[in-house]
Amino acid sequence: AFNTLTSSYRDLYNYAILHNQWATLKKIAKFLELFKDFTIKISSGTN
Repeated sequence: AFNTLTSSYRDLYNYAILHNQWATLKKIAKFLELFKDFTIKISSGTN
């Protein structure tokens, strides 16, 4: 059982996101949100 637990931990660790990586992703998402809002405004104006 211990080998399964440690192997699962190693597998999960490969997909873990560090705090600074998460902070970077949040900044990117916030930046892209501007384009989303702009695109919605442009799209609604062309109908």
